Amino acid sequence: MNPGSEYFLEFAFNGNGNVEYASDLNSSCPQGIEYSGPIAPSQNLEWHKPLGTGVSQWPDPVSYIWPASCIFQDPLATFFQDPSKRDVFAFVSHTFTHEDFENATYYDVSNEISFNQHHATVLGFDKAKRWSQKCFVPPAITGLHNGDAIKAFMDNGIICGVGDNTRPVLRNPQNQHWPLVTTVDGNGFAGFTIIPRWATRIWYDVYDPFRGCIFLIVEGRKRS
Repeated sequence: MNPGSEYFLEFAFNGNGNVEYASDLNSSCPQGIEYSGPIAPSQNLEWHKPLGTGVSQWPDPVSYIWPASCIFQDPLATFFQDPSKRDVFAFVSHTFTHEDFENATYYDVSNEISFNQHHATVLGFDKAKRWSQKCFVPPAITGLHNGDAIKAFMDNGIICGVGDNTRPVLRNPQNQHWPLVTTVDGNGFAGFTIIPRWATRIWYDVYDPFRGCIFLIVEGRKRS
């Protein structure tokens, strides 16, 4: 690597997985979010959701109810409480439950963002050497044609997210290495920055018994 360069791993985390694991270990701990509404029908990734539509799946009302005493029963959460271990990595929000945002409502998306941002503070990720406060990883790179979702991102302080350069409409037409800033016509809401990202040719669930297990999240190129 060139002088001054640095290589590190970044965790894109979903807080709901943490609280679900903790509740499995201790039945007195509150369970994670369970969808109460109908499952939103899947759509093509490039489908433009009309503003004000969509299907809410989160319960209403809802509040953040998970105490630190439960969260830290998860050994992975405890592992990251040691700053010497935590600061080897970077951390970025991947939303609370990983709900697809193609057909999501403002209500659901706002909860997904705000709950996971709060969860980061409980875990202490906001004090890490590398913490992405204003950028995130959209679930399966969805919601980037959903104006209600993008407004919810920005209302919660998220101004940028990673894209998928295997999808031409998410690339800057002038230069694929430049960010793409959303517009009302192209994305339903203007001013959100999509960071170009190239998926690897290694699938997210690859396992090679001779080389060990490769853990990679390649949201834009999942196979069925």
